Amino acid sequence: KSNTATNNKLATCITTTNQEAYHNLIDTCKTAPTRYLYLKSVRYFMQYLGLHEENNFDKLLTQDPKIIQANISQFIVFLRDDKKSSSSTIKSYVAGLKHFYDMNEITTLNWRKINRYQPEHEDCVEDRPYTREEIQRLLEAASPRDRAIILLMASSGLRVGAISALTIKSLEPIDKYDIYKIT
Repeated sequence: KSNTATNNKLATCITTTNQEAYHNLIDTCKTAPTRYLYLKSVRYFMQYLGLHEENNFDKLLTQDPKIIQANISQFIVFLRDDKKSSSSTIKSYVAGLKHFYDMNEITTLNWRKINRYQPEHEDCVEDRPYTREEIQRLLEAASPRDRAIILLMASSGLRVGAISALTIKSLEPIDKYDIYKIT
């Protein structure tokens, strides 16, 4: 009977620790996109380590800090060399792991050494504005709805991802000129 009670206490302790480690991660993120990215980072790290069960956050905390540090460094090398991930992607994954371990009081990790494994930043994409001719070609082939979106983006500098977040409250009338300001 005492073994059953001990096992139940142990199971409760593990669940509590697991929940605490998880909540220390997600409850300390200021925005939903950050929460999503950090949780994705930790889960991907867990998958890399072979911890495929959903609730293994506690197992990430039970290892020696030197082993944790080595695992993170190897994870970075894996992302860099095997997965050919961009430097920005790797940097965001490391930020999520750093936040997880900091919030769970594993503060003895040498992040300066870990960060040395990250690749140098490289520009992957040519970022330039569309020319008037390119915009004209887009408008010729677009439906009326798409024309409105293209013209809105071209005149305001909005990115594609910002369109879906627009609401009526995002429009502020400027009566003097009979136009709207997008906020």
